[in-house]
Amino acid sequence: MAMLTQIIPSPKGFCGEEHVRWYAPALFYGDYEEPARTFCTYAQKALDLECTMSASAPADAEGIYLITNTSFAPGEYKILSGNDGKICIYAAGREGIRYALATLLQMGKKAEDKLQVQVGTVWDQPESAYRGLMIDCARSRHALPLLLEYIDMCWLYKVKYLQLHFSDDEAYTLPSKVFPDATSADRCYSYAEIEQLRAYARSRDVQLVPEIDAPGHASYLQQKYPQVFGEKGIVCFHEKTIAAMQSLYQELCELFPESEYIHIGGDEGRMGWWLDCDECIQYGRSLGYKVENEAPDIPGNEYVMLQYLGHFISKMAQTVLECGRKPIVWEGFSKYVNDMIPKQVTVMVWDGGFQTAQSLLQSGFSVINCSWIPNYIVTPTWYYSTRDSYNWDVYSFGSISESSAYYNNCTRLDSTDAILGGQLHAWGDTVEKAFPSLEAGLADEQMKIRQRLPYVMENTWNRDKRVSYDRMLEAAVYTDALCARIIGK
Repeated sequence: MAMLTQIIPSPKGFCGEEHVRWYAPALFYGDYEEPARTFCTYAQKALDLECTMSASAPADAEGIYLITNTSFAPGEYKILSGNDGKICIYAAGREGIRYALATLLQMGKKAEDKLQVQVGTVWDQPESAYRGLMIDCARSRHALPLLLEYIDMCWLYKVKYLQLHFSDDEAYTLPSKVFPDATSADRCYSYAEIEQLRAYARSRDVQLVPEIDAPGHASYLQQKYPQVFGEKGIVCFHEKTIAAMQSLYQELCELFPESEYIHIGGDEGRMGWWLDCDECIQYGRSLGYKVENEAPDIPGNEYVMLQYLGHFISKMAQTVLECGRKPIVWEGFSKYVNDMIPKQVTVMVWDGGFQTAQSLLQSGFSVINCSWIPNYIVTPTWYYSTRDSYNWDVYSFGSISESSAYYNNCTRLDSTDAILGGQLHAWGDTVEKAFPSLEAGLADEQMKIRQRLPYVMENTWNRDKRVSYDRMLEAAVYTDALCARIIGK
């Protein structure tokens, strides 16, 4: 039977019979009307199957039952497809129900206007709390319908988090009441679009992770408000800039009230500019950060810049925490300032040149594996093969940077729950530059994501290999056909 082999991520367990059965496509949703409606939408698109819905079932009615079982762990689910014409789905809440329905869609086929499924029991549970996809909305314009397609893909492959990189040197794409002139007129999302985005993600139980990147990657803010953010390659380090950035992160929390995580950036700032600014130096000295202070094995001028960055990240993280959210930051600060940053901050390790995952874990941080190799896509030329994606796991880190401890190899760490999971990234640096049109570039980017996302999600949902590459390849062809029908491509 092909049922298990066509499901991505592959389930933990299946106990079944050697035959299939035809089930009435009627959902008795109980407490889960919205997840049921989402499934019906996708079943129509992917399988050309029309489903009906009702809150409760008549006695002995055939169909699909969504049932709460509070003994299940978060995200855990069980699907019982029986000889009595009933498919019973059990989970503790919406998260597990959502994953079960995605599995059911992948394992089912349409036959005589019914849902054909192998008789048996599927049990499954995610092994990584964080399973993500990142889209760069700042360097290339991703219109709202395209972002909705990525939410569809997240639902299908059980991606829990969709990170949206809303700001960079090229653009600030969020509406703002605090700094209204900061927004990029040609690619800014409206308040109405943000609301539509949130509603669509909420209905599919996909968590959005909005990001404003600072203090580096913020030239656009500086162009619009140089008197606040400065004019050089990093936002200034003084009291009014700190307060301004805090207000932007507060606004970000208000724009995305359902988001568990808020990303505060923190990488690749050209910190040398801070020492060319008298106001930055004066503010730093008022906090006790002085070049002449004794430093741990590094020059005093470098140490003071690292302290500036540590202070900046700490202030932004505290702002997010006070809003009741969890701050995420890129790996971009030094081990010398780890004690300055709250341990509630989760660190995305992408390079290992600023600080290794080992160092962060030893200091008490939780990390997310965002390893450049093989999880970065910079279309059209920079990407890794699907076999590379298959071979990767959440404990393996690789980088293209010669300054990285992970340069040109994959360093594999010991198993630990403090590595929360992993993420696939699509950066937009060249989408608008390397193609005859933006549409062509975005289509190429999306295809590369579609080809790799199944493998990354397999290896975050399951931390140990459960299937061979050839089997994954075959399954990915099947699930991508479902994906194409769902997003209309």
